[in-house]
Amino acid sequence: MSRIYPSLHFSLHTQKSNPQESEQSRIFFQKRITGHFLTVPIACCELLSLHVKNRGVFMKMNCWEYKKCGREPGGVNVHDLKICPATIELRLDGIHGGTNGGRCCWIVAETFCQKELQGAFAQKYKNCSACDFYSRVQEEEFPDFQLSELILEKMHKQNIQILQVSI
Repeated sequence: MSRIYPSLHFSLHTQKSNPQESEQSRIFFQKRITGHFLTVPIACCELLSLHVKNRGVFMKMNCWEYKKCGREPGGVNVHDLKICPATIELRLDGIHGGTNGGRCCWIVAETFCQKELQGAFAQKYKNCSACDFYSRVQEEEFPDFQLSELILEKMHKQNIQILQVSI
C-alpha cells in the first residue's frame, strides 16, 4: 500500500494498492521532487528504494528502514531494546546518502543486529561485512563506497575538533 508520511518520507511498499491512492501518491511524489507532473511508474520508484525526506531531498534507505528493527526514535521496539545508536549518530549524517549512521551502521558500536548486541567496530565488522544491508550499500555506492577506515578517521578528527573547541 502506498503511504504518505507528512514531512518525513514517501515510500511505495507494494504494487497491490488502491489505484486511486496510488495515483494520488504518485502526484504527491512528482510535486515534491520536480515541482511539476511527470509520469513515474510505481515499479521504478520501488526499484530505486529511494525515500523523499525533508524538503524533497533524496535519501537512500537507512538500515532501520531496511531491517525494520523498530529501534529508530519512536520505533516500536524502542521501549524494549532502546534507541539504536546508528539512528542518532550525527557525525555520520550524509555518509553514503543516509541519515545519521543509517548507511554505515557497521561503524557504530553497540548496534543490535541478528538479535544480539554488537560490540565496537573491531568486534562486529566480520558479522557486518556478511550482512545483506552492508552488501546493498556497497553495490548502491559503487564506485564511491567509503571504506570503513576512512569513515572512522573522519569521526576521530571530528572528536579532536570538538575537544579543541571545548578547551
